[in-house]
Amino acid sequence: MTHVPDAAVAASTPPWAQARPEMMEPERLVPPDSWVGHIPFMFWLMERSRPRRFVELGVHTGNSYCAVAQAVTRFGLGTECFGVDHWMGDPQAGHYGEDVFADLRAWHDPRYGAFSRLLRMSFEDARDHVADGTVDLLHIDGLHTYEAVRTDFETWFAKMSDRCIVLFHDTNVRAGDFGVWRYWKEIQARYPTFEFLHSNGLGVAYTGSRPLQDPDLAALFAADSPVEEVNARRRYFARLGDGLTARVQLTETRRRGETVARDLARAHHVLAEIDRDRLGVRKDREHWMERAKIADRWERLALHFGEALHVNLDEVAEAIRRLYNAGNPQAMQDRRILQRTLTRLVREGRVEVGLEDRARAALRRARRRLSAAPQDAASPAAAAEGDPVLAQMRASGLFDDSHYALTDQARSEGWDPLEHYLEIGEHLGIAPSALFEPEYYARRHPDVAASGVGLLRHYACFGRAEGRHGVSPARRMTIPALPSTERPRVLLLLHEASRTGAPILGWNLALKLRDSHEVVVFLKKGGELRAAFEGLGSAVVEMPAEDAILRPDVEAVAHRLAAEIRPAYAIANTAEVRGFIPGLVAAGIGVVSLIHEFSAYVRPKNEVYDVLAWAHRVVFPARAVSDSFAHEHPYLAQRRIEILPQGLPALPPRPEDAFGAEQYSAEVKRLLRPKGSDGDLLVVGMGRVQFRKGVDLFLMAAAAVLRARPEAAVRFVWVGGGLDPADTHEFPSALTDQLGRASLGDRFAMVGELENLGEVYRQTDVLALTSRLDPMPNTAIEAMLEGVPVVCFDRASGIAELLASEPRTAGLVAPYLDAAGMADVILRLLDDRAQLHGLGEAARELATATFDMDRYVRDLVRLGGEAAADAAAVARDRSVILEAGTEAFDAGVYIGAHADQVSHEAAVQAYLVRSRIARPGPDGSPPVGLRRPRSGFNPLVYAEDVLAGVRETDPLAHWLAAGRPAGRWTPPTVTIAPETAVAPSAGGQKILLHGHFHYVDLIADLLSRLTANDLACDLVLTTADEDRAAVLRQAVAGWERGTAVVRAVGNRGRDIGAFLTGVADLVANYDIVGHVHGKKSLRLGGGDGDVWRDFLWETLIGGKARAADACVAALAADGRLGVVFPEDPNLCGWDGNAALARVLAARMGRNTPLPAAFDWPVGTMFWARREALAPLFALDLQWGDYPEEPVPEDGTILHALERLIPLAAEQAGFAYATSHLPGVTR
Repeated sequence: MTHVPDAAVAASTPPWAQARPEMMEPERLVPPDSWVGHIPFMFWLMERSRPRRFVELGVHTGNSYCAVAQAVTRFGLGTECFGVDHWMGDPQAGHYGEDVFADLRAWHDPRYGAFSRLLRMSFEDARDHVADGTVDLLHIDGLHTYEAVRTDFETWFAKMSDRCIVLFHDTNVRAGDFGVWRYWKEIQARYPTFEFLHSNGLGVAYTGSRPLQDPDLAALFAADSPVEEVNARRRYFARLGDGLTARVQLTETRRRGETVARDLARAHHVLAEIDRDRLGVRKDREHWMERAKIADRWERLALHFGEALHVNLDEVAEAIRRLYNAGNPQAMQDRRILQRTLTRLVREGRVEVGLEDRARAALRRARRRLSAAPQDAASPAAAAEGDPVLAQMRASGLFDDSHYALTDQARSEGWDPLEHYLEIGEHLGIAPSALFEPEYYARRHPDVAASGVGLLRHYACFGRAEGRHGVSPARRMTIPALPSTERPRVLLLLHEASRTGAPILGWNLALKLRDSHEVVVFLKKGGELRAAFEGLGSAVVEMPAEDAILRPDVEAVAHRLAAEIRPAYAIANTAEVRGFIPGLVAAGIGVVSLIHEFSAYVRPKNEVYDVLAWAHRVVFPARAVSDSFAHEHPYLAQRRIEILPQGLPALPPRPEDAFGAEQYSAEVKRLLRPKGSDGDLLVVGMGRVQFRKGVDLFLMAAAAVLRARPEAAVRFVWVGGGLDPADTHEFPSALTDQLGRASLGDRFAMVGELENLGEVYRQTDVLALTSRLDPMPNTAIEAMLEGVPVVCFDRASGIAELLASEPRTAGLVAPYLDAAGMADVILRLLDDRAQLHGLGEAARELATATFDMDRYVRDLVRLGGEAAADAAAVARDRSVILEAGTEAFDAGVYIGAHADQVSHEAAVQAYLVRSRIARPGPDGSPPVGLRRPRSGFNPLVYAEDVLAGVRETDPLAHWLAAGRPAGRWTPPTVTIAPETAVAPSAGGQKILLHGHFHYVDLIADLLSRLTANDLACDLVLTTADEDRAAVLRQAVAGWERGTAVVRAVGNRGRDIGAFLTGVADLVANYDIVGHVHGKKSLRLGGGDGDVWRDFLWETLIGGKARAADACVAALAADGRLGVVFPEDPNLCGWDGNAALARVLAARMGRNTPLPAAFDWPVGTMFWARREALAPLFALDLQWGDYPEEPVPEDGTILHALERLIPLAAEQAGFAYATSHLPGVTR
């Protein structure tokens, strides 16, 4: 047994270097490297200071910011992070494009979006998003001039807490206009500080007033620290940082070297081409000069020919080309006539059609008229004689007269059918035979389609010989004849038939389902288990091989499966078969989708919506897996899901398993426990050697255990293939190197893949599940059922979730990817074998209660029945809606801007499926995330008032079938059109428009839209401060349709506070008031905030039409109408605001329950009669009633108030209406 030397931390190691958070591996290292050297210190500082709020001014590519976010995740901190930058660069850092921000955001959002926000704005504007006195850690790294750094520090000083630490980068740069070092001298004179000199220098200042509680932090800022300790700390972190910096520099050097090499190779290639071109130009010069002369003569001919005969010469040329490409006998006769005619014209200067030509022309015309007469059977052969390509195509069998749909039409017009297909049929997408699909070939090979060669010509002459396919996978797919049966048929979709996790589970499903169902297995790709499926008596359909199959072809496969198999429902086993789900659902098949993968492994990311937005039921094996999707895809919260731990799958038998089993078990035991190790604690890791399985983390945990207990009787073995020492890819190469450097001797072994896992479990004392992400691995389930304790990482698997839920086994879960933490768990088990045995029994009991394959299949059958019932209901409702006419459903309202890309039928199908799978609220409230199917109808209100919440029938279908009755679900609609009449301003109507502008750059757009109306009104504008107010006053200085008042009301209460509290005194003097604001909603990202604002302003103020005129006219004309607001296509409800709304409604005097579903001004913009808003103003809200910034996204008084606006009008005795501008949506 190899001795492992004691590597315990020496007593001389300073306390600040013992915790070792600085040793954590950074997940993001990108150029530039100027900050990379300080990442270890940042890790250390985050772990020690544990800030509640972190702000970084100047993020750039995000090395420092992402290090902080990584630390928040790694150390389990509750830190809220804000990264501020405009991401355009500056004169010092250089200017850069959008790719920098796009790359950072793609990295940041999926990992850290739950607690971190990237604010793309100026440092000054970002202050509005951070409350005073709340920043515990501030990093200033923007423009590095003296003035800029001083301004950043002073303007953010009010935001610093009483325990704030401030970082200044580039304190050791004195070149150019860098002035951080100058301001740092002033900081050093005012606060306790520490400065690192490496990586351009980093100044660390403690600006807080509270004494530091952490002794290591206090020592960092101690003024009396010995010089030796200061230098030691600097050297320690500099060495750690230099290693990271060198890594970035090496990567960048390699990248530049590769770029230079590529550029050099390209240059050599270009030079060679230039040389060839030069020789070619010299050789062909005389040829092209002659061609130029011909072109000149052709141009003169075209000019005279066209003027004289009024015929386009290009059209003549095209007609001649077609004539000489045709292979029928008539074309051959025409070519001879044309040849004689042109020869006579050249030789004799005249054209004279001979009697022979006239006779032939007359005969041809007669034959075309005699459509009933059959063509000469010999004509195809005759035609082929003149065109070898046509002859080759006929001989290929790719054209079949009897299959070609236009054969009769071609013959009636005197065409050869093949020639007709080449000239006409192919462009129409009509198949020439069962062996060729022109639309598929064009879709698959767009270069051929664009070449003009002809699709069938190319396939016949080249494509087939090159191995290209002439028909789609759906046509090539073989579906066996299925016996008639009264048992329900289930379609089981698998991505492959390999002997791995998901296919093995699929085999078990088929095994269990065959007792009650007729099972048809669809394989996206074949494999070893195909024979095992066939051995169960299941029909197997395998999709033909197709590289990078296109979506239309996937949908065609799904449609053919649905049409010919006609299953009661389908089970899609893994997200890898997601592409087939929309097609199956569109064909009326109920689908249950089993997602075994974590979200990070479903890429491209947007393709997961093939499952989430279409499958009738979605099943996850653990909450951790569904949470991973919910983090990346918030839509998941809007639909129904199921959490069902799978059963333990049995392994499909193989003939060879029965032979030599005893000898094989003995060999497995020898590999796991060599002679002399029978009493050792055996820790086993399992899985293919790959990064996801965490083999490196297993090695690190083993090394940590053996460093702590070099003489302990413990052995680590990894079971799984895939490690090739000759493999030069990054992970295998690094792991091989890591194995060599660890020097663990015979205490660590990698034994490759083993077949008899039963013997492995019998020998194992502890299974270490080191996977970075592994939803519900079969090996862990099997180990637990064998009584083997499983140690694993928190949040890395469904097994961790299960173990953590049971107090007896919760101690087996180590912090996320913490190899040292896993080593501590193993050491505890090493010291207490009795505890080890007890944990094994607890694991067995937990697994037995959780993993039951019979129960799992019963649940799937139940869900399959529900999915089938949903599909049938959708089909019924779809028929009702389609039979009601196209106006019954408005795809423009439901789909939005891209409605023209979806057929009317497909849009109806999508609406019905989304409605059917939507998840109701936890208290039975209406589902969220749905869209309106047409203007003037709210299906959720109809469901509440008429259907009593029962969703057997879709509300729209039920309403249409009931004769379209009126009710709360059909509020009045102000439909806006360009010809809208002018709003009346006489009759004593005093009109006021209030606008609140945090973003004052939007005022010009509002005024432009407003002046497009005929409306005369007074303006009152509010904003946060006097600087913004000055901008607004200048903008409205020329307003001539009434008065204009501008007020600075502070930055509290958003636009609602400004309206109800800030200008309440002015509103009291008017009859009709409008309320808008400069909405940007930066949190939405991707320009969605601008789209939302444009939609609201278009339908309330104007742009394409005079919306303000229309809305005010409606209020003036109908004394019962109290408020008009845009009809949002999204059906939004109370969300998290119902409880607070009930309190406010009671204060307004409402004594009836609030409706569950209702329309309200989403975005808080409207026109209203002042009396209709009286209940809201009667609340007498003060500034202290509104939340401070930053305001949460939901659950505040502001969110409750905007939803209460139509109910306040109702309380005052008025109705509400919505405004709608056809073609404008969001």
